[in-house]
Amino acid sequence: MAARNIQQPATRKLRLLGWILAIGMAILGRWLGPSPASLFLQLCAAAVFTIATIKPRAMTGLHSLLSWFTWPVLWLFGRTGPTAVEGELPALPRRRPRLPRKRAATS
Repeated sequence: MAARNIQQPATRKLRLLGWILAIGMAILGRWLGPSPASLFLQLCAAAVFTIATIKPRAMTGLHSLLSWFTWPVLWLFGRTGPTAVEGELPALPRRRPRLPRKRAATS
């Protein structure tokens, strides 16, 4: 098994991103009503859906672009959201202490 680069998103995540984008484009095209722009938007949605299903790695650039633009918003929400207390980061959950192993009685 080859080593996986942690900087690359999983293909499942890229496929899901493409499907969500395609569904959004199709709904927007349907909402616009009968027009050439609506038809073009729906055809683009079909193309994005097909590409995301067959070759999800083609969505890597889009994923990087969205990550780049949404990171500041998510970071700010993490700092000021409902779990933040006066600018402090939320504490990690504490792990239970490990119990020592029981040793077998030797005879």
